Amino acid sequence: INLGAVFYTSGDSDRARDCFERSLQHAARSGNRQRVGVAVGNLGAIYHTRGDYGRALDCYVQKLQCALDVGDRAEISVSLGNLGHIYEDQGEYARASGCYLRSMEHALDMGDRTGVGTALLGLATVALAEDDLGEAERLAGRAEPVFADMGATYELADCRAVRAEIAS
Repeated sequence: INLGAVFYTSGDSDRARDCFERSLQHAARSGNRQRVGVAVGNLGAIYHTRGDYGRALDCYVQKLQCALDVGDRAEISVSLGNLGHIYEDQGEYARASGCYLRSMEHALDMGDRTGVGTALLGLATVALAEDDLGEAERLAGRAEPVFADMGATYELADCRAVRAEIAS
C-alpha cells in the first residue's frame, strides 16, 4: 500500500490504483478485513478525486462495512466522513450532514479532536452550500480553534476559507 500512496501523492493515480487493487486482492485472499478496508478506502479516494462518485461511494461503503466488521471505531468515523464528502459533492446535503453528524458522534466518543474538527468543517461547508451563512460561520468558528490548537494548517486554512466566503 505504501507504494500506492507514493504514486497517489505524486499524482500518478493510475499506478496508485493498480497498487491498491493488488493490495485489495491480497487482503481479500488472506481474509484480512482491516486491510481490505484500507485498500478499498484508498481506491475510493482515487475515484473521488477523479469525480467518479458512484465508484467512490461503493468503495467507501465497503470500507465502512469492513470497519464495522472489525470494530475499528476510528475507521468507522473516517468512513462516515468520506461518505459525507461524496454526498456533499453530489449535492445531497441532508445525507452529507447525517454522515458528518454520525462521524462526529464517533469522534467525540473516542476523544478524537481531529475527527470532531473535520466533521464540524464538513457540516460548515454543507451549511455554506445551503446558504445558511449563520450556521456555516458558527460551525467553522467551532472547528477553527480545534485545528489551530493542533497546528493543522491545511484544515485551519479550510476553516478560514469558509469564513472568508461568508464575509464576501
